[in-house]
Amino acid sequence: MARERYLWNDDGEEPIRKAVSELPPPTKKDKRKNFWHYYRFHFIAGALVVIFFGAMIWDISSNKDPDYSIAIVGKYNLTEEAIDMFKDSLEPYAKDVNGDGEVIIQVANYAITYGDTGTLEQTQNTFREGYKLRFEMDLQQGESVILLMDDENYAHYAGENQELFCKLNGEAIGADESKDLEKIRISPVDCSGIGSTVIAGALKDYKFCLRDFPSIYQGDNANQEQMDYFNASMELFRDFAYGEPAENAVTSGSVELEAASGLSE
Repeated sequence: MARERYLWNDDGEEPIRKAVSELPPPTKKDKRKNFWHYYRFHFIAGALVVIFFGAMIWDISSNKDPDYSIAIVGKYNLTEEAIDMFKDSLEPYAKDVNGDGEVIIQVANYAITYGDTGTLEQTQNTFREGYKLRFEMDLQQGESVILLMDDENYAHYAGENQELFCKLNGEAIGADESKDLEKIRISPVDCSGIGSTVIAGALKDYKFCLRDFPSIYQGDNANQEQMDYFNASMELFRDFAYGEPAENAVTSGSVELEAASGLSE
């Protein structure tokens, strides 16, 4: 009897067996609601994919080729403010090398730290290994002629292959000159052009050095575009390292150097 109370109504009919044909047809609103209920996650995922690839295509199509590429290699992952200030300090000496109407300096920051054994630090090792691989690709492809490196990283790469670098005047480093670092490296604060700037003081633990041209482009295989890029980079270096200070140089204030990335010691 308890079961019958739920299956039968007062008229002796079975509501649970009511014919489907007696139900009202679903409205457009019901259909949209039903579709959204079952496919909302598919729709959201698809929209995110479209947005991601659209943003990537826009970024690629809207980015212009830089006139110069400079690598900063050290234990710190620098703040965006520090990198922008560094680029600003060099711009008065830069030129529109590729003729696109803009002067663009690209700065690649590689945060690499080595332990006592000369191997990468274990802390955040995955990120450091990624930076290391990217920097070595940079070296192989000759993207950055001007390098700003801390002592640890310079010693590591010069120890592996001194021919990666040249003297500050662009000449090859002789067999007996590898320890004559005054001819090979220069601190930002010792550069007559930018030495008095705030960013030069903040980067005093780094030193500029130069990528050797023959070891990048393998001598006779270099094309004119590569030679022009190397020469333009050398000219930029000479101007900010040995030229006059810029009129608008930022010589007072402070800058936060290290980004809070967890990659520093």
